[in-house]
Amino acid sequence: NPAKSKGEILFYLKDVPILKGGSPVDMTDTTIEVVLDIPRGFVGPLSTPNGCQVFVKDDNFNSQYGTWVNCDRNGPLKIQLKPSRQTPKWGYTSPQFNPAKIGTIGIKCGINDKSKHKYSGQIAVKSIKIIPSLPCKPSD
Repeated sequence: NPAKSKGEILFYLKDVPILKGGSPVDMTDTTIEVVLDIPRGFVGPLSTPNGCQVFVKDDNFNSQYGTWVNCDRNGPLKIQLKPSRQTPKWGYTSPQFNPAKIGTIGIKCGINDKSKHKYSGQIAVKSIKIIPSLPCKPSD
């Protein structure tokens, strides 16, 4: 949406076929690794870089946002989050966030708050990995 400066994409774990509608999922001791393909037009000025981050939401919609990663060039950009009760550097964690009850994985990309840069277009998600792989069963 060109009227917005930030955008998010959500993946609801209840919709993942191998989980058979079961969520939330315990993601303690896992790392979510996302590779995005950053288009040239999204990079913006180096003095006020745009950026992206991985986030998760628990079954009560409490959130944890991973480290904000500046987009200083076009091409592949790797962003990560290890869900825990600790707030990542340049991230955010809701006070009641529970990494053992994850229901949503998301990606947020945004224009720097101090920038006048505008971008309208797509940012491709090249891959999403969960390391180590989840046992694909919902938490109790």
